[in-house]
Formats: sequence, structure tokens, C-alpha cells
Amino acid sequence: LIAARARDAAGAAAVQDWRGLESELGWEESNGFPSLIWLECGWYDTLEVYGEFFRTALEVAGRRRMPVLPAIHVGVNARGQASPAEARHTVRLLQEIWHGAHPDQPLPLEVEARPETRGFSPARKRRAWLRAHDAVAKLIKEASEHPRYLRVGLKLGGSTFDAAFQAQALARVLDGARAPSFLVLFERLRRFERRLGGRRAVSRGGAELFRRNLAALDLFGRPIEFSALGDIVTGRRMVEYALRGATSGQMHTIFALPEASYRRRMGTRCERALHELVFHPEHGLVAAMLHVKARTGIARFLDLANAGAKLTPPNPRISSIFREQPSSLSIEDRRGGSCRDSRLPTRRVRRLGRRPRPTFPQSELGKNPLGREAREGAAAGGAAAAD
Repeated sequence: LIAARARDAAGAAAVQDWRGLESELGWEESNGFPSLIWLECGWYDTLEVYGEFFRTALEVAGRRRMPVLPAIHVGVNARGQASPAEARHTVRLLQEIWHGAHPDQPLPLEVEARPETRGFSPARKRRAWLRAHDAVAKLIKEASEHPRYLRVGLKLGGSTFDAAFQAQALARVLDGARAPSFLVLFERLRRFERRLGGRRAVSRGGAELFRRNLAALDLFGRPIEFSALGDIVTGRRMVEYALRGATSGQMHTIFALPEASYRRRMGTRCERALHELVFHPEHGLVAAMLHVKARTGIARFLDLANAGAKLTPPNPRISSIFREQPSSLSIEDRRGGSCRDSRLPTRRVRRLGRRPRPTFPQSELGKNPLGREAREGAAAGGAAAAD
């Protein structure tokens, strides 16, 4: 699910949140693929309302046997310390809701550290990010009254540093005394000077993030299984992560694009986005898996991910699979030619609109700035990548 900010019982957070109360997003094209621009991202209401959202999501997903994972941001102050009160209240609230639906299963919780780095030098920022990962992984596990019923997954990234730093952070987390139960790799929040409605915005993701993530995984140089995050706007990019050990992927951008971006003209936004991810004749999951099968003999996605997790990058077998653009990577359409037009709108930057802060009735899933279909699409997209 979308990530909420960890808070104490009074609803306070020790480290000030940088987000505002309004949400607006647009997109820009980067190397032929879209990248979202945000004025705000993340959960927009209180932690208690997030708990009701989580409870309702468990009920809806349970009817379809779909797993649902909550996610939280934990603020870390300038001294590298996170608030035990915030962690304790947040974890126990989510565990109580989870055990109401799954009494015998541990809660899988995705956690991301958000250190305070304003005014820091680049070297001090690097140290702050490394300390934040250490502090959060330890704190969340200790915050639970029933630690064996909690699986803490750590999302790395968030900083703007290069691939070498991301590989260093990953090695430090895995070699620490409190290694997480699972990993989400890698996220980055880029604070570039983008403008929406005359205001400064945030550019998130893009092709540069995808290239940096692959480089970081190759530099890490050890077998690893993880959930991929970072500009997965095509099935082929999901396969490239799988070649490095990703057994699942998280997708956001593909579900928030204008409807004209999708080839399929009928169905919900979720159906159109999944159709694009799986069946695109050049960049889709089917085309990419056929290309991989011709070179490795592996035909199933999870078999590919398990094989990739056992290899030690950088490996020529991995890096050369998608090095060229052979004709076998395209699926011919019924007219006899491969479809290469991404059909994205031609404008460089497009605003998708601004909406006031929404309310969240407890009896419904609510309406966040991306819309209900986009949220359901993100959950379905992660399940599709895992399958």
C-alpha cells in the first residue's frame, strides 16, 4: 500500500514532514518513457485513517486471495535517532489490524527511513543515510510486542547519490546485526526544479533511476533476492530486474498516465496498464521473456528470478541479454509489422490536475490523489510481476 508516516499516540512526528496538504501531479517524457512529477507523494491523512484504509484493503483483497502489505516512513533526526514512541504506536496499530485478518501469520511491513539532512554537506548526508538505515531496522523490530509475528522489510534509496553509494548501503544493511526479512530496491526522490502551476515540484523516477539501480545491483556483486522498485514502466524492465534477482516489482507510474498513453482503448485504467506491461509487442513482458528464453532456455518468470539471484553480477550472461535490440524482441502485430510507437502524448510536460485534500470515509476505500483505479492497479501490477 501507499506509505504512511510513523507517528506517536498523539499524532505527532519528531522530524518535520516536507509534504504539503495539496496533491498535484504531471508527467514528462524521458528517453521515450514517462516520468511522474509530484507536488506531494505519500499518505495524506492521519495514521488512524490509514489503519482503516489498511483494514478495508485486507477485506477486499482477502476475497481475491491477494496479499496486502502496509508501508511506513520513519523520521530520523540529525543525530541519527528515530523516535521509539512513533515506532511503537505505529507498529502495534498495524499488527492489531493485521492479526484480525491473519491471526497466525506475521505482519510483513515495508519500512523506509527518512533522515533529516537539510543544511548538511554531501559527506554528512551520506553518513546520515547510512545511520538512518541502521537505526530504523533495529527500532521497528524492537517496537513490536510480538517480534516473531513481524517481518520487517527495508526499502533502500531515497537519496540522490550514485550507484556506488547504493551498493555500499545495501552491503551495510545485509551485514548488520538486524538484517531485514526482505528488501525493496531502490527508490530515489529527486528534488529538481520542476514547476507545476508556478510552484516547485518533485521529479520522481525516470530512465536515469532505472540505469542507476541496475548499476548498483551489478556493483553489489553478491547473490540477492529482492522486490524491485524504480521506473518499471515496461515488462522488459521488470525482466531486467529479474535477471539480477528480483522476484517481484512495484509499479506506480504506469497506472497514473493519461489514458491516451495506453494502446488498449477499452477497459479500466488497471486493465489498460496491465495490457501494456504484458503484451506490448516490443517492450512487454511476453516479448522480453521470449527473448530471454531463446538465450537461456528459461521460460517462467520466477525461474528466471531465482536463477538471477544465484548469479553474482556483473556477469556477461546477464549484461549481454538485452545489450542489442534484436528482431526477436518484438512481437509482430496482425498487420504484419511490429508496433514501436509508444503513443505517449507529444507535449513535453502535461499537468494532470490539482485536487483538494480528500476525506476518507471508513466504509469505503477512499479517494487518494491518484484515484481508486490507480491504487488497485498498483496492487494488481505487483501481483502480476510476482506471477
